[in-house]
Amino acid sequence: MSDFYNVGSKIVKRKHTSLRFVDSKTTIMKTGTRLFMQIKNSCTFYFFLFSLSLSAQSLKSYERAGDNAFEQKDYAAAVQHYKVVVQRENNNFDVWWKYGESARLYAAYPEAEKAYRKIELSNKGRAEFPLVSFRLGEIKKSLGDYPAAVAYFEKFLNKQPAAEPTFQEKARQELDDCRQ
Repeated sequence: MSDFYNVGSKIVKRKHTSLRFVDSKTTIMKTGTRLFMQIKNSCTFYFFLFSLSLSAQSLKSYERAGDNAFEQKDYAAAVQHYKVVVQRENNNFDVWWKYGESARLYAAYPEAEKAYRKIELSNKGRAEFPLVSFRLGEIKKSLGDYPAAVAYFEKFLNKQPAAEPTFQEKARQELDDCRQ
């Protein structure tokens, strides 16, 4: 069998698909293995992209489930759904806020504090959620940390002078309660 053959007017060298010995241990490799690996890698890549899209869809589903649970006042379920999302999307402050609100209303104060602190430590989070200091004050008061609660309520009143009057009034009342 010849290593060369004619294709139209060109002479082409035959690519071997037969087995060849690579080293003294008689390891056998097929030349077609490279093609198989390319196909395998392509399939793996497309599967990865597909799973990412499913993951993103799954996170949206968890967030929607949390929203539905929150609307039904099932705060425990809402906390669980939002927790899945914030574990995977660490910088989604909208979901962190929902997580904190659900945890606060469920009286899971350490979880609520964690969520609100995440927001407070971010410039973007503080800008989007001006009530974060107020909520942290409420959480600290509920946990019995009155000096920290006072600091957060004062911070809220100083940093948010244009906040709704009901929140300002409530913050002043909470300050008085914490100082007694």
